[in-house]
Amino acid sequence: MMNRATLVYIIMTSVFACGLWAILGYGRSLSAPADLAGTWEPASAVDPAPKLVIEQSGKFAEVSIDDGPRLHMRVAEQQPDPADPKHVRLKFVHPDLTLHAAGISHGDAFDFELADRHSQTRQTWQARRVIRKYPEARGPDGREWPESSVVTHARN
Repeated sequence: MMNRATLVYIIMTSVFACGLWAILGYGRSLSAPADLAGTWEPASAVDPAPKLVIEQSGKFAEVSIDDGPRLHMRVAEQQPDPADPKHVRLKFVHPDLTLHAAGISHGDAFDFELADRHSQTRQTWQARRVIRKYPEARGPDGREWPESSVVTHARN
């Protein structure tokens, strides 16, 4: 016959194991947003496009446009391009502005579109990352690690 302490121990261990299984199952479907942190300058000196400084932590970002005030934005959408899975599209939102970015994931060249929600104006340009905030994930031989082997930590 089982005493009360053993029964409580078995129930608590079962609850813990089921909870851990549920958390791991849910977490398997999560992925970190593409890394856009760094300083972005217009790809063409001819176009009057803004310089961006992006500080990013997971889906949250602070964006400075032409050394202006920091705008607190968040990643509202991230979608792979159906035609090429290496390409990604991101949408950053702010109460006044929306910033769209499209390019090769982990790349240093992106197309940006800045939309003002109040005046309904849009500006599009191509930019290249001139300063990377976080180094790329590279193996001991200096080659870029496959994306599936890179461990990322992100909070939703």
